[in-house]
Amino acid sequence: MKAITSGVSDETVLAIANQQQRVIITFDSDFSELVFRRKLKTEGVILLKFTPKSSQHVAEIILDALRSQAKIEGHFLIVREKKIRVLRLK
Repeated sequence: MKAITSGVSDETVLAIANQQQRVIITFDSDFSELVFRRKLKTEGVILLKFTPKSSQHVAEIILDALRSQAKIEGHFLIVREKKIRVLRLK
């Protein structure tokens, strides 16, 4: 799995993720704008909304979200430290 580096536009990240049928994991709230207002297609997005204490902390929160069995494909997840909000995409 290859991470997309900074300096690439959010639209490009979304297009690459779609082409590779990947879900985006991000701290960038701009993806909500692309998905909900501009109606751009996505396989799914996990938006992290917390202040990371370390890379281990981020990994633990992501693992907790995955273990929650929340639907990811075709959904937009807003993940906080103690809460996950799942929004279905059309």
